[in-house]
Amino acid sequence: MNREQLLTFLSLVETKSFTRTSENLIVAQSTVSKRIQELEQEIGKELFVRNNRKLSITPTGITFMRYAEEIINLQNNALDSIRQTSKYNHFLSIGTVDAFYDLWLKDNIDRFTKENPDFSVKVEIESSNSLITNLKKYRNDVIFSHHSYENPNYICKLVDQEDVILTTSSQNTEYKAGIVSTKVKTLPMIHSDFLYSGTYQWLFSPSHRFQLSINNAAKVLPLIYNSEWYTILPRHLIQRSLDDGSLIEIPILDGQIPPVDYYVLYHKDHNNIALESFIQVVKNRGNYD
Repeated sequence: MNREQLLTFLSLVETKSFTRTSENLIVAQSTVSKRIQELEQEIGKELFVRNNRKLSITPTGITFMRYAEEIINLQNNALDSIRQTSKYNHFLSIGTVDAFYDLWLKDNIDRFTKENPDFSVKVEIESSNSLITNLKKYRNDVIFSHHSYENPNYICKLVDQEDVILTTSSQNTEYKAGIVSTKVKTLPMIHSDFLYSGTYQWLFSPSHRFQLSINNAAKVLPLIYNSEWYTILPRHLIQRSLDDGSLIEIPILDGQIPPVDYYVLYHKDHNNIALESFIQVVKNRGNYD
C-alpha cells in the first residue's frame, strides 16, 4: 500500500462518496475505485459495503482507518522533521479554540518560542470537536478545547473558566436593568455559537433560527457597536468595551449563563520534549486543575 491509496481511503471514509472523493483529490473516479480495490486485495477483506448506492465502512475498515491515520500523520511528521532538522531540534503542534488563543495563548506563545529557540511551534485554531479529532489523529500534540474528553490514554485538565454574558451597544437601554430568560429569544440577536447545548435550550427553542449567525466570536464584536444587535460573548472579548461604556452587560433576572470551560488535552504516553516544556508553562499559570 502507498500514500495515495491511504489518502484516498481516508477521504472516502469522510465523504462516503466516490464522486466527492475524486473531486477532492482531483483524480478520476475510476482511479479512486482502483486504489480502494488494490487496498482490499492487499488486506484480503472488504473496507466498504456498497448497497443501493449507499456506501458504509465495514468493521475491518474502521480498524484499518486508525492505522491509516497514524501512518499518514507519521509520514507528515517525518517530512516536517527532515525539512527542518538543520534549524530545529523539537517540534510542537498546538490546537486551540479561538477564544483561548485570545484569552491566554497569544500572550504566551511568543515568549515560549523565544525562550526555546530550538523549538518549532505550529498553532492551529479550530472548533472543539475538530480539535479533539485532530488530537486523536496525532495532528496536534496538545489542544485547548471547550469540551473535556475522558479517555485513559489522554490527559484532560480544566485550565480556566470564563463568564459568558449577554451584551449590546450602550445605546440600547430598554433592558439595561435586566431581562427575563423567556424574552431573550425575542431580541435582535447575533448568534456567536458560544453556548453549551443546555444553555441554548434554556434561552432558545430547539427550532429557533437567528437572523444572523457567525461562528467566530471575535468577528461578531464589531457589529454590536452602535447597533440594535445583542449577542452572547465571553467576557474577555468585551471587557474593555464594558469599561469604556461602549457596550453594556444585560443581566438575566431569573438565571445565569453558565461559564465556558477551557480544557487542555494531550496524549498521556507522549515522548515530546517540546510538549513537556509547554505543559509546564500551562501548569505555571496557576489554574491547572
